[in-house]
Amino acid sequence: MTTLTEIPSATEKVRFTAGLFLFSGLVAQIILVQLFTVRTGFLSAITLTVLLLIALAGGFYGARWGVFRRKPAARRIFLGYLISAAGMLLLLLASQGLDNWVSLIPGIIISGTGQGMVFRVVTEKNGSAFLSRLSLFRAGLLLSGTILSAAICLVIPVDIAGKSAFTYAFTLLLDLSLLAATYARITEQDS
Repeated sequence: MTTLTEIPSATEKVRFTAGLFLFSGLVAQIILVQLFTVRTGFLSAITLTVLLLIALAGGFYGARWGVFRRKPAARRIFLGYLISAAGMLLLLLASQGLDNWVSLIPGIIISGTGQGMVFRVVTEKNGSAFLSRLSLFRAGLLLSGTILSAAICLVIPVDIAGKSAFTYAFTLLLDLSLLAATYARITEQDS
């Protein structure tokens, strides 16, 4: 039996948990956008996915700005998830009366920017070797969380017919973003 003598810091714990929430939500969002645009055509699905990845990269590189770098990691994760939740709220509102895929663009851009900011904090280098020793365990948790969120986002639209199914699925993604933001905020206040 191998024991780890080093206990992870609060920042490492919040980064790990934020990464779980981030990749689960991002995969689920891409799946929902793909399912949502099946009715409108292949070009709209590709366009929205590329737009989400561009917004993710924009948030990632925008988080290098000095204003954000001076804040603690938990605060930056909190802010990134709040921005992502605002985008998810726009996606939720757009999915209720959707007749055209163009109405999804503002929500995609804002949520992708917030997710990119979180991705920046999650992937920052840290001095501890604790997380590197648990890399296989972390990969397993990350994969299982991603598969679970993807399965939930695939089951909801299949079980509930019509446009309201996407409203429920985007509501789950909004809740996931708010839960991650709340966790980061509580962890920041406790440390």
